[in-house]
Amino acid sequence: TNGMFSARQVQQISAFANIIRACEGRSAKSNYYLASLKLESQKGARKYWTKRVELFARAGESYIQDMLQGHGIKNPWLVNGTLQSDCDIGRESMWPYPVGREREHLNSLFDALLESLK
Repeated sequence: TNGMFSARQVQQISAFANIIRACEGRSAKSNYYLASLKLESQKGARKYWTKRVELFARAGESYIQDMLQGHGIKNPWLVNGTLQSDCDIGRESMWPYPVGREREHLNSLFDALLESLK
């Protein structure tokens, strides 16, 4: 510990920070971040899509939909429309949700975060 936080709290903070770093792609920008940046570059758009809180929220939303789907549960009132198959053809480069290996990686980071909270 560092004196201010317990070892468990440090683990929880680290798990949260790992998700933020993965969303932003600190060393090499993630496709998820770059697609969000493209959305912001649209005429009339404001800085929203690349805010940390929004990146985290959409990644979390994706995680929840994947976990529900993995258990054979579909609940459009809770979460809906985060799957790559939900994306309109021709808009893939501006899809505001993580996809593919990035999504799988983020899901594993959310698993680690939730495990640290037990």
